[in-house]
Amino acid sequence: MSEENEGIVGLSDEHKENPSIKDFTDVNALAQAHIDTKAMVGKMIRIPGEDASTDDVKAFKAKLLAGDMGVIPTPDLNNPEEAAAYFLKMGAPEKDDGYTKIEGMPDARFAELSKMAHAAGISDKQFSQVAKAMVEGDNATNTAIVGERDTGIASLKTEWGEAYNQKFARAQRLVEATKAPTGLLTAIADGAIDAESLKWLDSLAEQFGGEGSNLIDLGNVTDDTKGELEHQRDELTRRLQSDERMPHNERQRLIAKNVDLNTRILAIAG
Repeated sequence: MSEENEGIVGLSDEHKENPSIKDFTDVNALAQAHIDTKAMVGKMIRIPGEDASTDDVKAFKAKLLAGDMGVIPTPDLNNPEEAAAYFLKMGAPEKDDGYTKIEGMPDARFAELSKMAHAAGISDKQFSQVAKAMVEGDNATNTAIVGERDTGIASLKTEWGEAYNQKFARAQRLVEATKAPTGLLTAIADGAIDAESLKWLDSLAEQFGGEGSNLIDLGNVTDDTKGELEHQRDELTRRLQSDERMPHNERQRLIAKNVDLNTRILAIAG
C-alpha cells in the first residue's frame, strides 16, 4: 500500500494501489483531478459507432467543422456548388481572371489556360507551377530552334558567299509578289527564315525570274566575281577539312559544289 495516499479516508486497498490515483496525497487533489477529467471528457468529440443514427453522424460532422481545426468536408464533386466551395477553400480563385499573371506567357494563351484551370478547380499555386513550367519548356524549345536555324543560315552564307544578300532580297521579292502566306512573309521580313526554306525560295526565284521566263520580274543576281567564287570555294574547303562528323551525303554535295566552283573560277580566269 502506498504511503502517500494514506490520508485519503475510505479508499479500498485496491483503489489505493491503482496507478491512476496512488500518487494523490489528499482527497481534495483527487476531487480536482476528477472535476478536470469530467470537463475534458465533456469537450471531447465522440466518434459515432456503427449503430449511430443519421442525426448523430450529422452532429459529429457539425462539431468537427465548427472548430478551427482545418477540417474540410469531402465534397460531392458532382454537385457544382459543393465542388466550387471546396476548390475555393483549396486555393482556386473565385473567377478565372483571378490567377497570378505568368511572366513570358502571351496574354491570349494565359487567358485560355486560366479558363481551363478554373473549370478544373486548380488552385492559384498549382496553376503558377504548371504555367511557369510550360513557359520554361517553350523557351528551351525556341532556343533550340533558333540555334539550329542560325547554324543553317551561317552554313548557307558560306555556300552562297557574297551573293547571299542578293539572293535573300530576291527571295523576299518573290514571296511578296506571289502573296505568300503571312507566316512566310513575316519570317523572311524578320530574318527568321531557315536555310532550307531560303534555298527553296531561291530555286523558285531562279525558275520564275530566270532567263526565258516572264512570269515575275524579280531582278537578277549579279554574276559572281572571281573573288566571290574563290571565297565560297575556300569556305567549303575549310568546312570539308574541319567537320569530321559531316554526314556522307552532305560531304558529297559540298565536294560537288567545290568542283563546280573551281570550274567557274577557271572559266573566268580564261
